[in-house]
Amino acid sequence: MVAGPLTTPTSIRLVPRRFKKYPIRMERYTHPNGGFTLLELLVVVVIISLLAGLGLPFFARSLDRVEAKAAAGKIVAVMRLARGEAIATRHSMTAVVDAENRTAYAIRGKYSTSGTAKPVESPVEIPASVKVWTLGEKIVTVEFSPSGTSSSCDLAITTEDGRAGNDKNGYHITVEPLSGRAKVIPNSEFGKNENKG
Repeated sequence: MVAGPLTTPTSIRLVPRRFKKYPIRMERYTHPNGGFTLLELLVVVVIISLLAGLGLPFFARSLDRVEAKAAAGKIVAVMRLARGEAIATRHSMTAVVDAENRTAYAIRGKYSTSGTAKPVESPVEIPASVKVWTLGEKIVTVEFSPSGTSSSCDLAITTEDGRAGNDKNGYHITVEPLSGRAKVIPNSEFGKNENKG
């Protein structure tokens, strides 16, 4: 028989005879009742508790970050609602962000401290884990005209323990006066576009 590149000639033995007589058998030890030992269970519990201990702080930080982004999105939605209503109804609207009472809402006309104007829709709640940074004011208002233009606005939204401009998990809310467009900008990107000027 001619041996090709992929065939093995039958005259060559792959396993020497002396090993064929006593084959090696790998047998796994099994517990007589088929369960786990106490040591095995303790090792698994220790591993799970270590993983939970390492992962829990990271999960809590990411949850705060998500709440800050959601709060910023809700405030921008209120501003967009006020702008859309101003254009549609041909009457001025005002978006109000009340940092002290942790709410944001849109009203018809201008804001007054007497609080006689009723919100167009129910106020949006800002979670307690989120801090709204205003420029020393407790209430920030953005007025939208029927043409869509607005007053300017700059707010910072961070986690409760963050600082307005330094928190990498925070967000800035800006309103462009000429277009009335409100947008959310992450702190890491805030100021980059303005410096390119």
